[in-house]
Amino acid sequence: MPTSLIAKPPRTQEQALSKAYSILCYAHDTVESLLKTLRAVRSQRGARGSLTDEEQDLLRAMLVFASAGLDSMAKQVIHDTLPQLTDRHDKAKAALEVYATRRLGRVEIEDQMSVDTKFLARVLVSPSPRSGIVEELVRELTAGSLQSPDEVLRVVHHLGMDPKELPATPQRLRDVFVARNRIIHEMDIDFSHVSRNRRTHTQAAIVAMVNELLAMGHAIMRHVAGALAVP
Repeated sequence: MPTSLIAKPPRTQEQALSKAYSILCYAHDTVESLLKTLRAVRSQRGARGSLTDEEQDLLRAMLVFASAGLDSMAKQVIHDTLPQLTDRHDKAKAALEVYATRRLGRVEIEDQMSVDTKFLARVLVSPSPRSGIVEELVRELTAGSLQSPDEVLRVVHHLGMDPKELPATPQRLRDVFVARNRIIHEMDIDFSHVSRNRRTHTQAAIVAMVNELLAMGHAIMRHVAGALAVP
């Protein structure tokens, strides 16, 4: 497993991605700072064996911040580029059409599907029906946090990105998010642990997961930059 973090991606020339790129760089800087702090602490005490509880917390923080960076960056990409992508990228446009069809007919009344009149009204009173649908989609995609591979893949789908372009498989992503969610929602508690009441992690395992989350951000950035660069 890797013991160092992947490098930051090169700065994109697409102005629409400038904020998302900054967020991704902040995520890199934060997890790198935490890793340096962990290694400095261990070096100062001449550590060679297991990590202390405080050192485990630094590892946990690395995973939480990397995940937050991907979440925030992906939402910024959606906000800043989805209108352009759905106009210029065939797959993003097709995904928008499927979304609009599903939303317009998803209200069930007496066992029959009916038009979602509230959704239709919001779309019709917007400056243009198309922009109204895009705004609704942006609102849905950015309403919550990315806490599962399914949510990440949904964002990727609406950006018109092939899941095969992602650096991790859905199963590997699931493992990463399980670890992240245990930390955030359960304090990493595990009362069945032999010597501690919390799960323990190795530097190599956490660095690998962090790198996969950062690489996800790189891949999304690369795809959108390429799509926007097409005339």
